[in-house]
Amino acid sequence: METWMWPPLLFLDPGSAASALQYRWERRWAAASKAASCGSPNHAYCQPGFEHNSSMLMFPWESAFTGQEVQFSDGNIGPWGEYEQHISGDISFAARQYFYSTQDLGWLKRTGYPLIYGIAALYASRAVKSRDGKRYDIEGYDINQVMGPDEYAYPVNNSAYTNTVAAIALSAVSEFAPLVGGRFPPEWIQIAEGLAVSPVAVPEGTGLVGTYHQEYDGYPKLKGPKVKQADAVMLGFPFGVKMDPATLANDLAWYEPNTDPNGPAMTWSIFAIGWFSTGNYTHARERFQRGFDPNVHPPFMVWTEKTDGGCTPFLTGAGGFLQSLVFGTSGMRLMSDRLTFNPPPPSATGGTATQISLVNFNFRGSQLRQSVTESDMEFELLHVGHGAVPLVLVTDGQTKPLMPHVPVKVARGTAAIQTLH
Repeated sequence: METWMWPPLLFLDPGSAASALQYRWERRWAAASKAASCGSPNHAYCQPGFEHNSSMLMFPWESAFTGQEVQFSDGNIGPWGEYEQHISGDISFAARQYFYSTQDLGWLKRTGYPLIYGIAALYASRAVKSRDGKRYDIEGYDINQVMGPDEYAYPVNNSAYTNTVAAIALSAVSEFAPLVGGRFPPEWIQIAEGLAVSPVAVPEGTGLVGTYHQEYDGYPKLKGPKVKQADAVMLGFPFGVKMDPATLANDLAWYEPNTDPNGPAMTWSIFAIGWFSTGNYTHARERFQRGFDPNVHPPFMVWTEKTDGGCTPFLTGAGGFLQSLVFGTSGMRLMSDRLTFNPPPPSATGGTATQISLVNFNFRGSQLRQSVTESDMEFELLHVGHGAVPLVLVTDGQTKPLMPHVPVKVARGTAAIQTLH
């Protein structure tokens, strides 16, 4: 939910985005129960010596009305419920993004910070010091025996995806604590740094030069190169891991041919967003189209998980496609203090559109529009909510106020929308 369907809701329907996080918050007792049982037989895996405390929250892989783990078969927990522990980090990342977008300090105090803190507490205890004491030349920490989004490979150590969301959760606590008067163990900062994923040399014989992000320790030799779905390629988007553009291109170029061609639909939307970001529009066109075309079936345009069936209707695939529109064609990224934009031309989608508009997207209490053509982009403030702060458009070193119903046209390229300081 939080990885695939939730991000478009944050901008298109923030009330529903808040409701989804409230669902998690109101079921935190079940997440606390799952954390308390971690490491016990027939429950989620936690390493021997795992130290539990009452603040920890571990959300279930499959959740229903009660919020308890329902990923059982014949009374036995499945591998997803046992090892796929990034779901909690997905939730804390969503909570961070919600605050970035809304700046709702009351919500952060009531719900966001306690939610993130409980998840960070879990990861702080799941992390163990690296056996050799170092990872990437810093004091290292490992999270072992997990399953990333690539559900073909489990259990593995140091899933790049899992380590990343864990580090984000821990860092968010230190970022938000001063805002809410919170306290946290100072070693969490070091753990977050020690979990950070750094690129390594691409495998030999690939034709690629430079570095890429290894999906987990021992990849690709340990369990083979084949990947079920988008995993390490998500470090750049949505998680915003800083990397050299050549490394991002290598991530896409390596994992694309090694991803199951009949894997879940949303995978190709992530590749489209990635290729948009690199400026390789030839690759982006095909991946953007593949993000929906083979998986949407007439007469009612129902989404399926795979091209030949699977889960139906597959809302995760629809969510991925929406992200390729909301974030891919707009080039929009949410930062702690602003929205940034660097959109591709409409032709990069592989269609005949000459203009693509993102209408009624929400930021800091206002609704806005962005329209992109091959050469220009235009921004307009459509509605100013009660108590919303003034917004400005920053581009080419110039700051332009955004006034209601006054379009501002600039050359297509980099820009930012932020509050007026």
